Amino acid sequence: SDPALIVVRRFTVLTATASSLLGILLAGLLGFGFWDSQEAEESRKKRRKLKEASSRNIRTIQGFFNSVVPEEFKPGMWKELLWDRMLLEHCWLSVLSPQDERKRSPRS
Repeated sequence: SDPALIVVRRFTVLTATASSLLGILLAGLLGFGFWDSQEAEESRKKRRKLKEASSRNIRTIQGFFNSVVPEEFKPGMWKELLWDRMLLEHCWLSVLSPQDERKRSPRS
């Protein structure tokens, strides 16, 4: 008298596994779709508020020229402007060069 062998029904196991994975996939798609729609609505609201606020801003000639003039012509020492441009254009140079972010002045 041998012990009873457990017969695994392969079709049932495969169907249950595939159904579970498909259910998880669909739940994830629906969840992410809902999440994305909420973020899109928040983004639209922020964009509307920003648009309303920007229409109320006072424009100056200095602000206009600062927005139009390229980075190379902004006020500052030419060596710093050249170095910033070199780091921007040459990726290997920016990887190999040591930078101290505290020393750099923010440009605007």
